Amino acid sequence: IAPIEVSARHRDGRELVVEIRPSRIMSVDGRLKGLSGVARDITGRKRDERALRESEAKFSTVFRCSPVALTLVLADEGIFVDVNDAFVSSTGFSRENVIGKTAQLVGLFPDPGDVRRMRARLQNQEEIQGMEIACRIRNGEIRTCLLSSKFVIMSGKTHILSTIDDITDRKRAGEALRNSENALRRITDNSPDM
Repeated sequence: IAPIEVSARHRDGRELVVEIRPSRIMSVDGRLKGLSGVARDITGRKRDERALRESEAKFSTVFRCSPVALTLVLADEGIFVDVNDAFVSSTGFSRENVIGKTAQLVGLFPDPGDVRRMRARLQNQEEIQGMEIACRIRNGEIRTCLLSSKFVIMSGKTHILSTIDDITDRKRAGEALRNSENALRRITDNSPDM
C-alpha cells in the first residue's frame, strides 16, 4: 500500500504533515484481517521541499528575466544547460544552438588565450569577475565582452553561472572620445594663437 500524507494537529496546536505507511495484516487463509501502520512527522521535510521549490522558482525567474546575458554550464563537462533571453538576443544563438553543446563546439570564444585563462581560473575553483574576452556572435562578428563566472550547486551537481556583458559599443565610444580629445589637444598645442 502506498504511503499516505495527512494533515494533523499536535497537542500543542501546531499543524503537522504526517506520512502514514500502512500495511495489510492477512489471515492464514489469505483474507484481510486488518491494517497496521507507521506514522512519521514529515513537517520539516515538506517545509524544506517547499522552500527549495520557491528558491528554484525565484532563480528561474531572475535567470530568464535578467537584462544581462546569462549562461548555466555543467562544470565537469562544460555543456550548456540553459541560456536566458538576453543571451539569445545579444548573440543571435537560439537555445537549440547551444544547449547540450560546449562553448568550443558553438565557437563562442574565438581566442584560445581567453579560453586558457578562463579554464585556468575555473580549474583553480576561482570566481571570474569582469574578465575582458572576445565573443563570436552567430553572424560571425567578434564582440568585446566582460565575463563573470561563479560556481553554483544545483540538483547536487556543480554548475558555472556566467554573465556575458557586451561592451563593444562602450569601448568604441570611449576610444572615439579619446581620439577626439587627442586631436583637439594637438590642434590647440600647435596653434600659434593663444
